[in-house]
Amino acid sequence: MGNETKEPGTPGAAGEEAVPQRNHVHLVLGLILIPYLSAALGWTLAILDVLRGYASKTQLAWTRVLVALVLVDSLFVMGLVWKGSDPEEFKRMAESLSAPRSQIGIVFDPEDAGAPPLIARTRPGLPAETAGFQSGDLILEVDGSPVKTQGEAVEVLIRGTPGVARKIKVRRAGESRDLDVVPAPYPKFELFQILREAPARDWLAGLQGMIPALLFGLLAWVVARWRFGDSGKFWLAILILFVLTEGVSYAAGRLVQSAMGGMSVGGFLYTTGVDTLTLLGLSLVLRRLLPDPRLASLDAAPRPIWGVYFRAVFYLIAGAIRIGFLLMLLDLLAFGGKGGGNPMQLLIENTNLGTLGTILLVVEVVILAPIGEELLFRGFLLPRLQLQKGPVWAVAVSSGFFALLHPQYGVYVPIVLLYGAVLGWARLRSGGLTAPILLHATINGVSVLAMLMR
Repeated sequence: MGNETKEPGTPGAAGEEAVPQRNHVHLVLGLILIPYLSAALGWTLAILDVLRGYASKTQLAWTRVLVALVLVDSLFVMGLVWKGSDPEEFKRMAESLSAPRSQIGIVFDPEDAGAPPLIARTRPGLPAETAGFQSGDLILEVDGSPVKTQGEAVEVLIRGTPGVARKIKVRRAGESRDLDVVPAPYPKFELFQILREAPARDWLAGLQGMIPALLFGLLAWVVARWRFGDSGKFWLAILILFVLTEGVSYAAGRLVQSAMGGMSVGGFLYTTGVDTLTLLGLSLVLRRLLPDPRLASLDAAPRPIWGVYFRAVFYLIAGAIRIGFLLMLLDLLAFGGKGGGNPMQLLIENTNLGTLGTILLVVEVVILAPIGEELLFRGFLLPRLQLQKGPVWAVAVSSGFFALLHPQYGVYVPIVLLYGAVLGWARLRSGGLTAPILLHATINGVSVLAMLMR
């Protein structure tokens, strides 16, 4: 019968052409720019493939991937339907994801997003001072909409259009007053301008952000010893590497702050450069100290680098569109657009980098970071995990660890997980680090280009 599955076998030498389910997955992946067609065709192909059964484990695996892809595309279409049902509401919510556009110069002290919006003072020379705001004013409404917390007030005020007047109702001495204020453009910083509000970097705070990844690494080490009979000493080496890197980065940050009298965007770029070079150097040291002769047998049949590169780019684009849109909806609905983001990225986007700043940013993010991270994750960690339990385990664990080391992205961490998985696939497929380094540089290069354009 058509719905009876056949006994799974071992994939032979028939090649990719013998796995129609694989072709179905790639076809549906490529149709994401026509999402309704993608979902409809995906459902049709998935049902036919399930009814047809499978002749090998490879066909079964790709059938499962197709079913998972169809479910994701169904959620994608549901999100589009919701977006289209109330475009004005969606536009209003989506504005919370954009960068700040204006400022009026109000200061809350202490800053607490959940506290009442009680003004502590106004900044000299900015619109709030000119409009007559005073210490002790309690913001009640902005453009007729009630405001109850500092977080709400800041969010509403920074989204205003520079030069367009806003009406703000405050309570002063028990009476309500309406004040008109014309927002000024959000400030542009100079590369080495001291950021007065930037706190001194705390080494322990930096390590706290790494706790999920460190716990993940410790768990993997325990599993290696208990489940695979492997000492897993490379996990301990990696964890020590990250602690040392954070320590060096902290020391460099303090030195830069002392030399410049405070932290600036330029100082941050210098500190990040030291951090990246430390990671790169220690990764090379690890490869020397913990060699494994068995690794040479893993790359016996590499594929052409550029073929792997362009297929991986296809996977990245098709996956990032889907996952990015769904995570954006989750961020808007569950977190009000505050589910993740890198504060330093916002500062960089609002800084006049100049030639020096642009060179530092490109060299560190587009050149050094891809080399250092790929040496560690795909050059050192992934092949040793592959020796433990095969390629699927290696890609899953290495990409999970990679994602947990980027907690600043919050709800958007699954996109980093996707990147890690595709980079791991490229490493296994090409048999070397050239393809994943090029891919990583491409991802970071697109991000840097977007920052510079904004």
